[in-house]
This record gives sequence, structure tokens and C-alpha cells, in this order.
Amino acid sequence: MSSRIEMGTCKGKGDIPGCGAEVMWRFNDKGNRMILDRASDPNGNIVPKLDGTVHVLTKVEKEGLSPNVTRYTDHHVTCPYRDRWKKGKS
Repeated sequence: MSSRIEMGTCKGKGDIPGCGAEVMWRFNDKGNRMILDRASDPNGNIVPKLDGTVHVLTKVEKEGLSPNVTRYTDHHVTCPYRDRWKKGKS
């Protein structure tokens, strides 16, 4: 698993168009690659870790977290084409 952060834009895949938003790809603490909105979000539920990966907060963790901690949002939540990304949709 790499801690490298890749930057880019939402370009879509196959028949699904991209929205063009600025995004980044990072690995979570389970080793899965995630697409995140590049801009931080004070209401986000994803936080960076010291090793370069990210952690998805549980509801309890999110409620107890300092507002000073940088947070991000999964791009699948904010992308205007999010419904098309679900399996079986086009």
C-alpha cells in the first residue's frame, strides 16, 4: 500500500461522464484506494493519517473530533453523476 497522494480531476469511466471536479486518490487504512474531493470539508468524515493514508470516521469518532482537524469527503458523495456510479446504473 502506497501513501502517495495522486491529484487529478473526475474524468468518469466508460459511459459514465466525469464532472471535472478536482479530486485526489488516497489509500484508506484498510488498503482500499479512495477518490476524495481535493478541497477540505469541515463536515467531512475522512481524515488524513500521519502515514499518508486516510481514515473513515465512525459517527462516534466524527462527533468527538476537534473542529480544527482537516477533513475530506468521498467524491462519490458529491459528484453530480454519483447515481450512475452505482452498479447496474447507466
